[in-house]
Formats: sequence, C-alpha cells, structure tokens
Amino acid sequence: MQLKKAILFFLFLILNLKIQAQDTCADNSEDLYRVLFIVDASYSMDRKWNGQSLWDISHKMVEEFSFYLQKNYNVEQGLRVYGHRSPLSANDCLDSHLEIPLGKNNATRIVKKLKSLSFKGSTPLAYSLERAADDLGCNSHKNLIVLITDGYETCSQNPCEIVRKLLDYRISVKPIVIGLNVEQKDIESMNCIGDFYNVKNKEEFKRDLYASFEKVANQRTLSVFLKNKNKDTSETHVPFVLFDKKNNAIGSFIHSLAANAKPDTFWIGNFDTVSMKVYTKPQLEFKNIPLKKHVHNLVKVETPQGRLDVWFDTIIVNNNNFNDRVEALIYQKEKIVYRSFLPFKVDLLEGNYTLDVLTAPIYSVPLTIKANKYSSQHIEYPASISISKTFAMIGDLYRYEGKRLRKIGTFQPNRNKEVFYVSKGQYKIVYRSQKSMTLYGSFEKTIKVSPREVISIVL
Repeated sequence: MQLKKAILFFLFLILNLKIQAQDTCADNSEDLYRVLFIVDASYSMDRKWNGQSLWDISHKMVEEFSFYLQKNYNVEQGLRVYGHRSPLSANDCLDSHLEIPLGKNNATRIVKKLKSLSFKGSTPLAYSLERAADDLGCNSHKNLIVLITDGYETCSQNPCEIVRKLLDYRISVKPIVIGLNVEQKDIESMNCIGDFYNVKNKEEFKRDLYASFEKVANQRTLSVFLKNKNKDTSETHVPFVLFDKKNNAIGSFIHSLAANAKPDTFWIGNFDTVSMKVYTKPQLEFKNIPLKKHVHNLVKVETPQGRLDVWFDTIIVNNNNFNDRVEALIYQKEKIVYRSFLPFKVDLLEGNYTLDVLTAPIYSVPLTIKANKYSSQHIEYPASISISKTFAMIGDLYRYEGKRLRKIGTFQPNRNKEVFYVSKGQYKIVYRSQKSMTLYGSFEKTIKVSPREVISIVL
C-alpha cells in the first residue's frame, strides 16, 4: 500500500511539473509575439493561380512574411504543416507535424523546411489546430496562429469546437485564417475558426496576410488584475465593462483567472486609453487608463472584498417558510449598494456599511467588512401578523413605544390579505370599512407579539 501511494505521489509530481513547464514561457517580454504558422499541404494545393500552384504561392508568401516579422517585431515563430507526408489515398487524418518549433530567428529555418516539402494528402484541419496547443507550449499574452488553407476539414472533425478550446488554453485571439479562394459553401464554416480572409489571387493574399497581422499588432492587449488588500490577485468572477474616451462600451466581461492564477488577456482595438467600471458592491470606476502599443498592458486595480453571510435560524425558516419575503438593504453613506431577500450571502468591498432588515419597525445594524474575511450576521427571525379582510377596508398598523403609538404600516385597499413582519412588542390595528361615512365606524384591535410568533387575524 505504501509503495502504491509513493508511485501515485511521484506521478502527481511529474504531472504537476509538466503542467508548470507548459505554462512557463522562456521569454516573458511584454512585446513578444509568438506566431505559429499552420500551412495546408493537402493534394488540392495543386490548383493554379496564374500558372503557379497554390502550394508554391503559399510557401513563398510565408517565407517572405516570416522574414518581415523577424525584422520588425520581437517574435518567436514556428511552423506546422499538414497533408504533406501521406498520399491522398491513405486518408491519413493524423498527417500533421510540427516541422519547426517556436523560437527566435526562425525565418531561415522555416524557408528551408518549406522548400523541402510538397503537397500530397488529406486535410486534417481540426487535428492540426488541436495539436497547436502543445506547439505553442505556454500561455502567453500574444500567442497567435496564422492558418493558410484552400479548403475545409476532410476528416469529419469540427475545427470550430477545437478553436473554442484553444481560446481557453493557449491562444489569446482567434487565428488569422487566409483562405485561398475557398468555395462559398465552406466560407461560413471557415469564419468560425478565426479572422477569415478569402483571397482570390496572389496580390490579395499578400495584402490581407500583412494587413491582418498589422491589425492584430496594433490592437492593445491588457490583463486586468483585481487585487485584494494583500496585493494578491485573488479577486475574480467580477463583471466589468471597458469604455473608450467617448464613453462608448468596448466590451463587457466577467473576470476570470486561469489555473496559474493569471487573468485573461483582452484584445480591445487601437485605443490609447480606456475607462473601466468594475461591478463590485459598491461599484468602482477608473477613468482614462493609459495603454501602450505593441506591449502587453497590466491594469491593476484594488478591489479588496470580504464575504457577508446574513442568516436566520434554520429551523424557524423551514417551519414558517417566510424567508423569501423578508427583504434587506445594505447602505454605504446613505447609498443602497445591495438589496435582497433574506437569507443571503454577498461579497462587499472592504468598508463600513449599514444593514436594514425591512421589518416593522426596521431592524438596523452597522457592519464592518474586511478584505478576505468572512462576516456572519445572525438576524432573529421576525414575528409576522397576517391580516385577512372580510370586506373592503382601510386601516393602519401601530406599534406601542412606551405610552406613545408609532405608525408602521398601512393597509393596501385592493388586497384581501396583508402580512407585516414585526419585532416583539405590542401593536394596535385601527380600521374601518371603505363604505363607512363616519369616523365612528372605526374599530381597534390590540395585539401582543412574542419573538418569532406567527399571528393570523380575520377582520
């Protein structure tokens, strides 16, 4: 048994190390682009444009573009090719290979490799995209796939599903897809894979390949860190909205953290500044956050939160089943920041608040919320006075405070039944028929209420 536990522990360590290795990039520079080319070398790349095969045009374009990236950007490049090892007759749906792993100064290696290959077989597009997750090797802010193909999947898989997984795992923006005169029936399917350009000739190919990358490169990327009081990035699952300088919404998001506790990367367009509303309780707003071009921007905001649990006695709640009717408000500096029926749990920013439970009279209690702390507030379950009306009447409910009466509720004329949630004490009901034309038609009824008591009255 001990040996078995030791083996399991050893396997766990290896798996954990593997995961950590996958999530660690050798170069974490904020301006680093990591570009993986996926190039179609299936049999259909034999088709001609102005006397040249699509394959010849494609690999020459990739060669030229690879040197352009190497010269103008801080970039790591890699090359995956599919359909180039097995003949079409083999229908080899695993014919996809990482020919050049990602690395710096790889343009010459990519050129040499492409010149040594030729088109042959099937189109395992989904499988190639799936393998790209391992090719990229780590979660970088600027992982990017450039896919060049003349057609859709031929191996009965769904590339759209694979891309959705990639967006969660390795790449931070959908692939750039250069379609080489793709048929109309396949265009919609190609659109789901990424930012799709369907080019008709060599000139369009070059224009759209360069323009698509420049479009991505000119976008600002940012990660939003919601920091707690200890400066850790532990706050998450919080909605927020980004705005441009004209206060137009750029996008709405719900914050999330990856397994390595790093937040999502957002590609938001060519904005020099953004503003942000973070929908904590209470809401926070940050104006004119500057963003740099060609580097990954880290937006760090303080959102220290604590958890508040407001609860009743469980037995009383279950027996009386009134817990969905008693409402409470949380105030900060006379502004309502949260409203809910009791019982409830809520995350609040660190600070001082007031909790008002809307019984009659209102039960009010001060609260202090501390970051990363759990606060519990027990509310004594209120008594209730349930009044059933046998005729149309008007009336009010009063509470004795010493020898004085305080009005705490008014009947609703169109209701046949009224329920008032009250604290212990002595109460008086004053009522009369709506048809009565004299004050002498008024009636009174005095009630003494014990804690948690449920009183039913028929008038």
